[in-house]
Amino acid sequence: MKKIFATNLHSMKQYNQAKTKETLGGALLGLGSTMTVVDLAIGLFSDAKYPTALTYAGLGMVAVSIPILSGRAKKMKEAVSSYNEGLKNSSSNDFDLNAVVNQNGFGFQIQF
Repeated sequence: MKKIFATNLHSMKQYNQAKTKETLGGALLGLGSTMTVVDLAIGLFSDAKYPTALTYAGLGMVAVSIPILSGRAKKMKEAVSSYNEGLKNSSSNDFDLNAVVNQNGFGFQIQF
């Protein structure tokens, strides 16, 4: 995707922002879930008090990751639509039409 969007700077910026949101949101979601499950396991298998600050921190991370992850789809759609709009604006009918004759016969060659 980076090679495709490289020709359109706005699309590339939106794509990079979407990937950043995906990475950050996924990391927060995974880390928060892990912290909550670990604290639950500690509470179940020992006489420790449950829930602790670890659970609250994990749930907070999960809560923060939800809006971050929900914004990535919008950024990706914006990148694709910006790229497609750039294609519409710069589309020109540049093509080559040549007659070809060789040992296999003759025909037409169209290059876009």
